[in-house]
Amino acid sequence: MNAKGRDTRVEYAWQSLATDGNISVRVSAFKNAHSTDEAGIMLRQGMDKDAPYYFAYLTPRDGVSVHYRSTSRAQDTTVAHVVGVAPMYLRVARAHNVYHTYVSQNGTTWRAIDALRVTSWSKGAVLVGIAATTRTNVIQPAGSFDKVALIVATNPRPHVAHPANAVRQHRGTGKRHQPRHGR
Repeated sequence: MNAKGRDTRVEYAWQSLATDGNISVRVSAFKNAHSTDEAGIMLRQGMDKDAPYYFAYLTPRDGVSVHYRSTSRAQDTTVAHVVGVAPMYLRVARAHNVYHTYVSQNGTTWRAIDALRVTSWSKGAVLVGIAATTRTNVIQPAGSFDKVALIVATNPRPHVAHPANAVRQHRGTGKRHQPRHGR
């Protein structure tokens, strides 16, 4: 797969997301990484190497960036960049055809860094997951993840007001709770 218009090795764990929702992950570390390695959240129209995508990621050197490709075989575009180092939480929320990206150092206090309306390909199901890339000749990318959560919205809202409150763990039960929107 060619994630960003160049020869890049990509490891991508994904599932289909047919509706609105959000995914969050903590990029926990980079081990023996090249400065251009990337680890983050990717949404794609399909698995074709030239498919449209939205990729919010962290690098060991340059912090958090958001790239996207609007149509098949188009050039990728950078839409946001902020300073940050691992460990760093990333969250991407899909509300209709708008993608919101958030960052957090602790997983509870979130800061919005981007909102992008994607009209050409985001209707219907998309592939959503975590991705790690490298441009070196290593067996696998160096970014590592933990604390992955995918939340499917049952009552989508155009804007995610408090993404940190999307999921809570009930103490001692192991059950997850998704609060109703609007409260």
